[in-house]
Amino acid sequence: MYRNPITIGLEVNHCLLPGFLLMIAVGLFSSEGLAQESTHVTVSPVIGLPGDEVSLPIYLETAPGTEVGSIALEIIFPHHLLSFLNAHESFLTTTAGGRLAVEVKTRDEWEDQSVARLIIEAAQGEPRTPLPDGQLGFVAFQISTEAHMSTKIPLQVVARVMDMGDPAQQVEPIVVHDGEISVGNLLFACFFYLH
Repeated sequence: MYRNPITIGLEVNHCLLPGFLLMIAVGLFSSEGLAQESTHVTVSPVIGLPGDEVSLPIYLETAPGTEVGSIALEIIFPHHLLSFLNAHESFLTTTAGGRLAVEVKTRDEWEDQSVARLIIEAAQGEPRTPLPDGQLGFVAFQISTEAHMSTKIPLQVVARVMDMGDPAQQVEPIVVHDGEISVGNLLFACFFYLH
């Protein structure tokens, strides 16, 4: 029986299809227009198994003509499913002379949530170097062994971005992309899609 090579390719690479579609969508939106008019702060989603330690990258993409001096992030997470481990600068940030400070507190409004507060700052001194575009740091959590497979753990992100001025002014507009930890593994996800 003849089978179209394109159909066979789609069956074999079914797991890659969602990522491919995402790349196309990102390309369409980031080439011009909204992506170029806004500064984006992103905590990237990751996948992990119950009990795993996972590290989520933090990215900055500045609008043209914008120089960022600091980013204050609040990452709100359910502490019954996640334990905060640490946060640290990326190689890109340390090379530019920047630094990251962090503290973690339980939120007063909701007893089941905690907040990790991160501040990423550009290098001090004269002349100051703004924070570069790209991966600025990482925030690491441990997934609870009680977390169920296929659970999606949301990480709500609140960001305040300041420019290089003296005094610093808030950068507007900004677009914040929340993080997410999917409990499962890529092999399991591919198996599910193929059957």
